[in-house]
Amino acid sequence: MKRQLLLAGALAVSLATAASAQEDRRGAGMLPPEIASQFEPAFLAGFGERPLWPPQARRGYHSRFRLIITGILYTKASIRIDESGSGRFDGYLVFVDRRDRSVPYGRRETRFPVSRAQMARLRAAIEAAHMFTLYPEFWQSRNANEICVDGMELIFERVDAVGYRFSTANAQCNASAAMRDVALILFEIARAPELRQWLR
Repeated sequence: MKRQLLLAGALAVSLATAASAQEDRRGAGMLPPEIASQFEPAFLAGFGERPLWPPQARRGYHSRFRLIITGILYTKASIRIDESGSGRFDGYLVFVDRRDRSVPYGRRETRFPVSRAQMARLRAAIEAAHMFTLYPEFWQSRNANEICVDGMELIFERVDAVGYRFSTANAQCNASAAMRDVALILFEIARAPELRQWLR
C-alpha cells in the first residue's frame, strides 16, 4: 500500500511538472488574469519561469524581481533577481530564441551574482522612475494620438511583503528615460550589455 501511494505521488508530481512545462511553452498563467488579457501568450512563453503573482511564489523569499523583454525580435529575455529569507541575492538570465536548435526550445540560462550595493542602486532607480505606485501600471505616451505597434515591451514584476506589483511600457514608444535606466541597470547587473541595443 505504501509503495502504491509513493508511486501515485510520484506520478502526480510528474504530471504536474509536465503540465507546468507545457503551460510555460505556451505562456499561459505567467501573469494574473486581469493583466494577461493584454498580451499574446506567446510573448511570455518558453522562459522556464514560474509566475510571480500567486501567493506561494514568495514562499521562502523576502522579495523577487523580474524583467521580461519581448517584442518584434526573434529573441526575448528574462532577468530575475531573488532575495532569499536570509538576505542573499541570486540572479538568473534567460534568452529564448526558437531558431536556436542547439538547446531545447531555444532556451539558454545563466546565473549571475548580485551584491547589496547593486540592489540598492536598482531600488533607488525604481523609486526615481515612480514605478509600482499603481496596480497594474500600463504606461502611456504623453501624446494621446500615438500608437505603439512595434518595438520591445518591458514587463517588470515585483513581489515582496507589500504584495505583487506590475509595470509595463514599450521601450521605444512610451517608456520614460527613468524606466529605461532601470532596465539598463539590470542589464549591467546581469552582465548582458548586448541587451542595451534593444532599448534603442
